[in-house]
Amino acid sequence: TYSMTVNSTDVCLSLTINNGGTVIINGAFNLSIAGDFSNAGTFTATDAGSSITFNAASNSVVTGSGAYTIAGTIVLDMDATAISIDVQSSNFCAAISGSFVLTQGTWIMDNAGTISNMYTGVSTQFIIPNTVVIQSNNGTMYFSNNATEGNMLLEGELYMNGGNVYVASGQGYNASVDFQYHVVGGVSPILNVASGNLYVFAGFNWLTAGSDYIYFNMSGGTIYCAYSTGVTNGGYSNNATFCLQDVVGGQTVMTGGTIILQDADNSSTAMDLDMGGANVKATNYSVTGGTVQFGYVNTQGGNTFFGITPEAATNYPNFVFASGTAKSASPYGSSNDINILSLDVNANMTFDISYYNNNVNFVGTNGTFALNVQGTLVVGSGTYTFSGGTNQL
Repeated sequence: TYSMTVNSTDVCLSLTINNGGTVIINGAFNLSIAGDFSNAGTFTATDAGSSITFNAASNSVVTGSGAYTIAGTIVLDMDATAISIDVQSSNFCAAISGSFVLTQGTWIMDNAGTISNMYTGVSTQFIIPNTVVIQSNNGTMYFSNNATEGNMLLEGELYMNGGNVYVASGQGYNASVDFQYHVVGGVSPILNVASGNLYVFAGFNWLTAGSDYIYFNMSGGTIYCAYSTGVTNGGYSNNATFCLQDVVGGQTVMTGGTIILQDADNSSTAMDLDMGGANVKATNYSVTGGTVQFGYVNTQGGNTFFGITPEAATNYPNFVFASGTAKSASPYGSSNDINILSLDVNANMTFDISYYNNNVNFVGTNGTFALNVQGTLVVGSGTYTFSGGTNQL
């Protein structure tokens, strides 16, 4: 049995701790690892001022079911954004109790474990900078349980490729702390959802109105917005529930997956759904599949009206309502046409175009029908038009 103690700022290439071996960071020191980290023994860093820096020049992995104690800071500072640290050890993740410094590189969550609270700087903040990719393949990550408004920022990329990500889960009930995207240095933030579950405990929207944009790509998985666990935490946004600003530079691509808006926003002016219009289309807009669900079985009684920005130049995916509390959804804010693949209005639910007398165009199907009405359609002086390039029922 051998033990090695870090008594200063030390560096190594790969670090392997075999069974019976021990590495101890003995104080507020930093250990830089420029390669793989494998632990089948014991790794201990009990000082809150200690840190572990991953700064490899090539893709690296963290493996091993050994014992870990990590009270300090995890630093991601790879040689380039595309260079990854693939975290395959659930024991390593479970031991993290300090903060993160995200400078550059790709962090891959690739195990069935849990990181209970990822925060940067202070516990009320989590920022993914424009030089960083956070990739969820498996397991669970919690982003800043105690976030405050304006401190949950996506400037780089969040790639959902499996697993679960919870954003600002510790906020109070209806505290309305949003997950926001922000453009820094002309680099578009990216939300890429292929599989897994993204739980946003209020709205997903912009930091700066009129200028921030995002590349949104969804082919599978589920995004929960205004997510709530009851009367404990989460709930509606005071801004917009799911909104991709109609700003040049933004891109919207959706071929599958589901966006669930559990509660409508708590504002009379903010929209609950906007996936971009003519300005985004000028860059890249393609929605050929996927679903937006309005409400869920426990939607709050005072937040049952879902406003949709009518975008005449682009189309929305399939619209469905959830059962439970009676809900309504409407194009709102202008008389533009609204184009959707299909609409499924369940019993006790209402789709209303009479506020601005919009025209609704069905441009596809959900694979079965373009329109299914078990509840209520309100027309006003607008029209419902079947104009798709496929057979519609």
